[in-house]
Amino acid sequence: MILFINLFFVPFIALYMHYKRRNKEPSLNGGLVVKYGVAVAAVFAVTKALLVFFSMFFNFVVTLESISYTVAAVVISLLLPLVYDFLRKIVSVRVSVEENEKK
Repeated sequence: MILFINLFFVPFIALYMHYKRRNKEPSLNGGLVVKYGVAVAAVFAVTKALLVFFSMFFNFVVTLESISYTVAAVVISLLLPLVYDFLRKIVSVRVSVEENEKK
């Protein structure tokens, strides 16, 4: 049961924060499903990477079914939209197209 919560309900926190910070209502279309899939993958990958990194220095093992993984995943879900907005402000791509006239 905890595994199901960790993989499918915890990423809703990140998605909720994403829409709440933009004062938008999520629309039920394909874009929401894609964003949810990205949130699931990002929360899982970042949480697992951080736990593996910390387990190298501290001798502990955290499985996907543990409460400590759930706590870490909730914290990551809360921080992920903030990091996304921060990186979105820093990294911007501008493309300009100019017409080259030959006479």
